[in-house]
Amino acid sequence: MNIYQLEDYDVQGVDAGSKARIDVCQILHEQGIEALLHHYEKSRLKRLLESIKLTFIKKKDKCLIVQYPISRWNQKILRRSKGQGIIYLIHDLQSIRCGRLLQEDLQNFTSMDTLIVHNSVMAKLIRQTGFQGNIIELMVFDYLSNPIPWQQRKLTKEIVYAGNLEKSHFISQLQHLDNLIFRLYGRYIKANQSRHILYEGAYPANTLPAALKGSFGLIWDGDDLNGCRGLNGEYMRYNNPHKLSLYIVSLLPIITWSKAAIAPFVIQHNIGFVVDSLTEIEGRILTMHSSTYQLYVDNLLRLRDKLLMGMYTKQAITKALHVYE
Repeated sequence: MNIYQLEDYDVQGVDAGSKARIDVCQILHEQGIEALLHHYEKSRLKRLLESIKLTFIKKKDKCLIVQYPISRWNQKILRRSKGQGIIYLIHDLQSIRCGRLLQEDLQNFTSMDTLIVHNSVMAKLIRQTGFQGNIIELMVFDYLSNPIPWQQRKLTKEIVYAGNLEKSHFISQLQHLDNLIFRLYGRYIKANQSRHILYEGAYPANTLPAALKGSFGLIWDGDDLNGCRGLNGEYMRYNNPHKLSLYIVSLLPIITWSKAAIAPFVIQHNIGFVVDSLTEIEGRILTMHSSTYQLYVDNLLRLRDKLLMGMYTKQAITKALHVYE
């Protein structure tokens, strides 16, 4: 069987979305899976002409690995290729994020043979909607990086939050947690600093792990300190934020919402702790022994090697391709 990947992403910028897609492309290239399309940095006409190549996926001796979401034009073409060896690796489910209960995404999934999803919660949600194909759980996104200088992490009350700061409305309430120090990384127009809220700037994704200063990495979203609320907050019940991978390779123990889809992963691998409210963090840190913190870091170190080698992506792709053997 001839196996291809669809390259359909924007390589501009430093955000996590591009980083995750580029890493998957690189891992697949290293596995000998060549690109059917090079769909970025081109004119509309060239993109249109290249999209026509997708019709060749209807041949029985070909399998296509697609990173989802993709452009609407390519999506329309793929919908007509039902049962023709198409694997979707899901990065984002916009319909859940926008409060539409998977309706738009499910229309796209009906023509797919196999879905690679973030976790068991996302798998269960998609299965409950009637999807009949194969579902494979990725567990965690890999994070390819330049060599990362060793950072000796120590137990303090300094907490890192990296990502899309503009949509993270709870940041405006961090002023109420004045016994903690928050270091913010990412684009941020409202970068008003204070004694305990420090804006550290935006870095390219490949160099960001070495730039993070602090003791913990926070994974939180939504409008409130007391639980992840609002559409962005509720989305955490289903997805694996890419900042989880960032913090792992940065050796930053994780703090996240107890109801987040990633909470079982954090607990199972003993790489941090979960809370119902951000107001609980100070008490948890004050009662934490340094040996417990060091255990978190040691466990992160074991996971980091796997992410830097692309192990989780390779395992998921191997399982997906096994179906077609």
